[in-house]
Amino acid sequence: MIDLDDNQRKALKISLTPLIDIVFILLVFFMLVTSFLKWNSITLSSHQPIDELQIDKEGTLLIINSPGNYEINSKALTLDQAKDLLRNKLKSDANHSLLIQTKDNVPLQELVDVMTYMKNLMGNNISLTKYESSL
Repeated sequence: MIDLDDNQRKALKISLTPLIDIVFILLVFFMLVTSFLKWNSITLSSHQPIDELQIDKEGTLLIINSPGNYEINSKALTLDQAKDLLRNKLKSDANHSLLIQTKDNVPLQELVDVMTYMKNLMGNNISLTKYESSL
């Protein structure tokens, strides 16, 4: 008599070798097609601390007090208003630069968002600075 249970058990064994081969092929494929470049990079220069008298010579100082709360020349503005003001300054001086200063409680993402928003207008004329008032 033939034992059918033994034949079925032998037929149900699955070899893991082809599965491991496929996993390694997928691993190599994804390693080759993945790019680790930063697509949204912004070139920045770093300024030394400046006082109020240097601001007009250096460029426009944009202070980020908190997310959504911006100030230029002690005047509260929205980001769109600040961009319009900078656009007008660029008409008279093509090399006008933007100096950005943040308060201590401003999240880094807010700074990155502002720099990304201003990059289209200012190009590489964006700098981070530590603002020190002469008062």
